[in-house]
Amino acid sequence: MHLLRNINHCVVLLLALIPARLISAQTSCTDDRAFQFVTKNSFVTVNCAWLNKNTNNSAKRKSMYCDDPSIMDACSASCGACGRAITCEDTNGFMFELNFSGKSVGCDWFTKRKTEERTGRYCVESGSFFDAEIADGCVASCGLCEGDAPPMASTAPASGPTSSCQDSTDRFRLDFNNKQKGCRWAAGNPTVRCNKNPTRQECPETCGSCGETTTAFTQGPTATAESAPRTTPKPTQGPTLAPVSTPERTPVPTQGPTAAAATICPYGKSPFTITLMNMGSNTNFDAAFASAKAKWESIIKCNLEDYWVGFGSFDWFNGQFSKPFNGAVDGVVIGFSMEYIDGTDRESNALGSAGAVHIRGQGGSPISGVMVFDEDDFATMSQNDAEIIILHEMGHVLGLVNLSFSACFSSCDSGNFDYGWSSGCSLARDEYNALNLGVGNLKVENNGGVGTKCSHWEDDSFPKSTGSSELMTGFFESGFAQPITRVTIAALDEGIFDYVVDYNAANPYPFRNSALVRGGGSKVHIPDTTFTIRDRMVDLPPPIPFVPGSEGLTRIPAGQ
Repeated sequence: MHLLRNINHCVVLLLALIPARLISAQTSCTDDRAFQFVTKNSFVTVNCAWLNKNTNNSAKRKSMYCDDPSIMDACSASCGACGRAITCEDTNGFMFELNFSGKSVGCDWFTKRKTEERTGRYCVESGSFFDAEIADGCVASCGLCEGDAPPMASTAPASGPTSSCQDSTDRFRLDFNNKQKGCRWAAGNPTVRCNKNPTRQECPETCGSCGETTTAFTQGPTATAESAPRTTPKPTQGPTLAPVSTPERTPVPTQGPTAAAATICPYGKSPFTITLMNMGSNTNFDAAFASAKAKWESIIKCNLEDYWVGFGSFDWFNGQFSKPFNGAVDGVVIGFSMEYIDGTDRESNALGSAGAVHIRGQGGSPISGVMVFDEDDFATMSQNDAEIIILHEMGHVLGLVNLSFSACFSSCDSGNFDYGWSSGCSLARDEYNALNLGVGNLKVENNGGVGTKCSHWEDDSFPKSTGSSELMTGFFESGFAQPITRVTIAALDEGIFDYVVDYNAANPYPFRNSALVRGGGSKVHIPDTTFTIRDRMVDLPPPIPFVPGSEGLTRIPAGQ
């Protein structure tokens, strides 16, 4: 049941809600003697006769209450509605919360954009998020007035798989992290998400698993299912068994498992957007920020449900810059600046700070972030090395690696640095095992201070013997490429629940082709110098979970 809030109209019906979709021209004009409602100010339970009980207050009472379609229908005589058709209108001030984001919206949310899709989810009984109170409160916007063409449900009408191979319309919980998901979520990246039990059983149409009678994916190596052959191989849940007596060799460059099908955004969403705001005066590295933005936007494919706007003293950057920003956010907004921090002082050696500021709850994506760098330090490095650092730090803003707000966060306090050891996340681990590097489990950094240790890939997990490193390690060595691998993309996929990612955007690993390093859509950086950012980034406060209804904030729906 959705949490419903009627902000401007506190009428509480004590009897069952009248099915407003059946309202039409009246054939009689009498009050419903059993009908009762609660007054706005005194919260007294009254009936229709109360509207005219005091002739001095009658006009005021009717103006306050008879605009409500339910009261107008039940109290037609007392409201003076005899002889005319009862209008089919939304309940004034009716609000409800969206299923996924918790965002509170009014009935006009249905009509602003994607009307057919939204009404199909919330307004009809076969819709995935149907609620009778929403259908009644927003009867007009839902298209449920007499004479309207009924809205079509946006999901299959059956609940659960059927003999005709239909996806379940119910939400289900994933075995590995107990999160609730649905088949539209699976459709966003079926190549990876159908591997998460029990998605294949719940979404056979999306996953191409119609007719399977056994669980195809288990924790550990499994045999390929005989039925419903698939065209895209998947990494198994757990290590892949290596052939016996295979001689030691250097891994062959690969994309990991065969490239997935093109990513389709659920609900027809527009592309993911990173909005960059230069909050300083140094524009020398704007192109590097734009390049990083384009790369991460090629990996995270679908825009997010939440759009927010603030006012008053609220600041999306939480006072990081001299001027605040409290405007609307599409996707994520990142404020950046090149400014003096400590110059090239080798004692303090601060390079800057970067991270998410506001997030959409634990496991949710960032709404805002900041990136601040020492302009003197950057003035001494090549453009190429600067681009590597900016690309890397933007990855941290977006949720990499093993950060505290990620759904996959596993503490390193116990001395265990295996990725996902306590969170149960396994996608990145499976992608790593598919590389068959022979250096043990995928680990996070076990050296350095706060902000370095436990929040980067361990250097040794991407051995230099392959000729490559990985962008989200904390060490950059001249001559060794820093590709963004499927391992890193998988960490985004499972760590931030509202991301839809494209594994095809990954760079090959190991990466050895220097011809692709400079320019082009598959640009992979090779550092000009050897350097580290370990312990050089100043820690920011922990990200702030954004709470709907916070003081000084209001929310606006997508597209407004």
